[in-house]
Amino acid sequence: QERKKSNMMKTRWLRAFAPSRALRRIASHRITAQKKSFSSSSSAGKKSRRIIFCTDGSHHSDYALDWCMDKFFQEDDQIDIVHVYEPRKIPLDSFGIDTLSTGGDHVVEKEMVAEAESEAKALVAPREGKCSEKGFNATGVIKMGRPTHVVCEYAEETNADVVVMSSAGKTAMRRILLGSVSTYCVHNVDCPVLLIHAK
Repeated sequence: QERKKSNMMKTRWLRAFAPSRALRRIASHRITAQKKSFSSSSSAGKKSRRIIFCTDGSHHSDYALDWCMDKFFQEDDQIDIVHVYEPRKIPLDSFGIDTLSTGGDHVVEKEMVAEAESEAKALVAPREGKCSEKGFNATGVIKMGRPTHVVCEYAEETNADVVVMSSAGKTAMRRILLGSVSTYCVHNVDCPVLLIHAK
């Protein structure tokens, strides 16, 4: 009889709490499903950044690139490693007249531009490769023109999220005399500009 009573008590207890356990299971499944859907939607809605990293091949620029790979770049970023080279000045002949007014001048100019372009590609390639080795999506970009204007125009064309460049550590007098690409970009680029000061 005592066993029957205990069995009856167990049966009553199971009947009383079984529904609540089932409800708890359903609730837990719903919560898990909500978490999964939220995480998937948040990851799907994550926007990759378009980053323009400006390099001139100096150790200041290389330090900035190392710093970005360690502390700033993310695996979903589209990183453009940009180098802007200025066109070579046209040499003057013995009479002080530019060579554009003499025969064969265009060949000379094309050779100079081709040489400068080749040097620019050689400068960008190892930086691009360095980023790729670290698992970042990097593309080398070379442009000809004045760095101040080209960087601003390229940032606007690509709808960049941020422009990164190194602070070359010039003295105040040298900045006054020579100007600063970074200073110009800070005041004229539409997106944020990250300046990294090399140690």
